[in-house]
Amino acid sequence: MSELPPVPEGWTPIHSVAYLLLGLASVDGVLDGSEIERILQLMSRYEGVTLEEARESVGLAQAHAMMVHEGAGRDGYFSSLNKHGAYLANRYDQVMLRTVVADLIAIAQSDGRVSEEEVLYINEVAAAWGVGGDA
Repeated sequence: MSELPPVPEGWTPIHSVAYLLLGLASVDGVLDGSEIERILQLMSRYEGVTLEEARESVGLAQAHAMMVHEGAGRDGYFSSLNKHGAYLANRYDQVMLRTVVADLIAIAQSDGRVSEEEVLYINEVAAAWGVGGDA
């Protein structure tokens, strides 16, 4: 596995939230348009983020995810998701982390089907943060 590329300049915790939500949406191998729309809706609730800021955050997170995947492969990509999860765990309180887990569940449900990979992803994130997943 190659070394992970650094996050883009100006990266904030909200970008890591977008990165994790996108990771969940794509973990089953399909990034559905309904999942992207749902991510944007959910993101616009965080830290007073506007819909335009949500679009920017998701766009930057998508670009970074593509760089990571191209440079470090699938394993590197999943490793980077874990690093972003740890980054958020060090910046958000339990209430906010539970909100992110609830939003992961909402993303998984947004395309009308919840895959085994999505359930595993949500449960891993929730367990790492010490919050309930109920996925």
